[in-house]
Amino acid sequence: MSYPRLLSSLAVVTAVSVGMADKPVQLSFLPPEAQIVPENESVTAFRLSFYGRNLNMTGLDLGLANETSGDFRGFALGLVNLVEGNLRGVQWSAVSYAPQGGDVQGWISAFVSQIGGSLGGLQEGVVVITEKDVAGIQLGLLWSQAGGHVKGAQIGLVNQAASANGLQLGLVNLAGAMEGLQIGLWNQIRDKDSLKVLPLVNWKF
Repeated sequence: MSYPRLLSSLAVVTAVSVGMADKPVQLSFLPPEAQIVPENESVTAFRLSFYGRNLNMTGLDLGLANETSGDFRGFALGLVNLVEGNLRGVQWSAVSYAPQGGDVQGWISAFVSQIGGSLGGLQEGVVVITEKDVAGIQLGLLWSQAGGHVKGAQIGLVNQAASANGLQLGLVNLAGAMEGLQIGLWNQIRDKDSLKVLPLVNWKF
């Protein structure tokens, strides 16, 4: 390859790379038309939205509705936060929804929150649901649910886990399998040989 052709090829590659680079700032009113950065591109630094949607988001995310179709890393504050990929960081909102099986490492605080994958950290709200495993704490005023194994604690009016290693504290505590302690009015451990349901305290070690 000749030297001029090599320079031309490098220039094309550089231009494509720059075009594909994450954008530092996003201002969005309604995707896909009314936003600065296209919805199939990523933002690294700051996003301010009435309703914003991007591929990946890293940094500070503020808005009424914040949607990330890929991974999120940072801090999000909004009425509704939606993440389809993995989340690393903090989300505060009225509704936090991650339905596609992505994992969460951090702190989710919302009136209603659902995590499609696993949780490592704290999930708190009125109704909190994690479809897979929990390593940390679920704190649900009315309902805490884990579809997989809980290693840590569930605290709420009603707590439900497929299996748990740690503590369930609430009015009603339900576990398929348990290594730990349940404290509440109705405490049920389905895999116990006897005394599967006890008032006040139940345990299996």
